[in-house]
Amino acid sequence: MMQTETVITKTQHWFAIIGTRPEAIKLSSIIYESKSYDNINISIFQTGQQPKLTESVLADFNLQADKIGEDF
Repeated sequence: MMQTETVITKTQHWFAIIGTRPEAIKLSSIIYESKSYDNINISIFQTGQQPKLTESVLADFNLQADKIGEDF
């Protein structure tokens, strides 16, 4: 089976909206990996639902929210 690589040539802006710890766990690795691509800009919005829990998960991946709670 041949592996194919997806090539994105146009710059894309992605938004990750995280409210709970399970969401942060599921999305953190995807967000972290996407930051290694020059043509993907990603913004992390934290709803404020579980702020301390989501912040600690994001910190494990050296990530932090761009906007928190009522800021967006």
